[in-house]
Amino acid sequence: MGFEQVSDETLPGVVVSPSIWWGSHSPGGTCVNAPTPDGEADLGGGATFYSNWVEVEKDVVPVRSYRRTGTTS
Repeated sequence: MGFEQVSDETLPGVVVSPSIWWGSHSPGGTCVNAPTPDGEADLGGGATFYSNWVEVEKDVVPVRSYRRTGTTS
């Protein structure tokens, strides 16, 4: 689990990790780049790419209802 923010700046179905954290400074001692292979791509010797499948669900936090004292409704 982590901090989430919903934005219209990203396409539906896309999750973005906008900042770069060193694994040793991240919760759990790892970061989003942990699954990145160290080697070169088999085609052209360039950078390797990967996908991470994630599940996102709404976390419903109960909201307390407060009424001001001394007022009438």
